Amino acid sequence: MAEVAAELGAVLADRVGRPVLFERVLDGLVRLAYQDREALTEALEPVLRAFERRARTPSYLTRIFLVAMAVSDRTHDDAAPYICYQSCGH
Repeated sequence: MAEVAAELGAVLADRVGRPVLFERVLDGLVRLAYQDREALTEALEPVLRAFERRARTPSYLTRIFLVAMAVSDRTHDDAAPYICYQSCGH
């Protein structure tokens, strides 16, 4: 769990965009959410909080952030600023 959370943090901090790391994190999020969602949620919380405080730029980073929020049982209200930002094109 901690490894996936650390890798998610690395992906969210990486402005270059490394598809292999992105896909590995995505796989880990989905797989671990199925195995132990509660432990994954706990591990992801600090990473999600840190990213929430950063400027919202529409990119693939927002998409993986939303996946991480979804597997962490975040509500639609938590994700609304990111969804609106993406769809509104700001």
